Amino acid sequence: MNGKIFLSGGGSEKDTYDFDKEFVNSLQSRKILYVPVAMERDPLGYESCYDWIISSLTQFNDKLVDITMCINLRNEVFSNLDRFDAVYIGGGNTYRLLDEIYSAGIDKHLSRFIDKGGSYYGGSAGAIIMGKSIDTVLEENDKNYKYHEGLKKAGCYSFIAHFDIKNDDKIQKINTFLLNHKSPVIAIPEGTGLIIENKSIRTIGKLPAFAFRPNEKKREIIARSFFNFLRDEG
Repeated sequence: MNGKIFLSGGGSEKDTYDFDKEFVNSLQSRKILYVPVAMERDPLGYESCYDWIISSLTQFNDKLVDITMCINLRNEVFSNLDRFDAVYIGGGNTYRLLDEIYSAGIDKHLSRFIDKGGSYYGGSAGAIIMGKSIDTVLEENDKNYKYHEGLKKAGCYSFIAHFDIKNDDKIQKINTFLLNHKSPVIAIPEGTGLIIENKSIRTIGKLPAFAFRPNEKKREIIARSFFNFLRDEG
């Protein structure tokens, strides 16, 4: 994988300011494809999504950020992602999002784009789909969606967003996932983001992210340089 993956734990524009700034400033031509389909909206609702992304990603300096929004995943734009610096997929229902991606067959286009050097930004649901499994948020599968496997861009790791180390319910959900799936989880708090590049991770944000592994009581804090994914493969 030659690209760079930005995974946000969610939060307000103020919470994610530093992480969003790092993302935007890493882009050369600043051409971004924005995909907000994790949220079910009418056309007017998607217009408000576009207004939000514009205000979020154009606040750092006066340089142009060229944002194209797409809500039809069968659009031919996905077969020509090379004209963009980055694909940005926002939050909402993780299962709905993954169903849209696999049903439209754009998972291969996204993977190829990242592998060839493109950047990817995932917010909340958009972050979780980059992991091995999305069953870290099993409670979101309210319509019995059939897809559970993510795009596996972080080895054997799965992700959970909006994490709070003091929330016992969140911890219990992770422990249940570890028991059922026998594979590790990275938990990302709101306002914190992970940058995955060359099989390593660094964090940006005031709060740490945590790694949870099966059969281990220790919660490992993810520092600026964390690990090579291959250490936990198998």
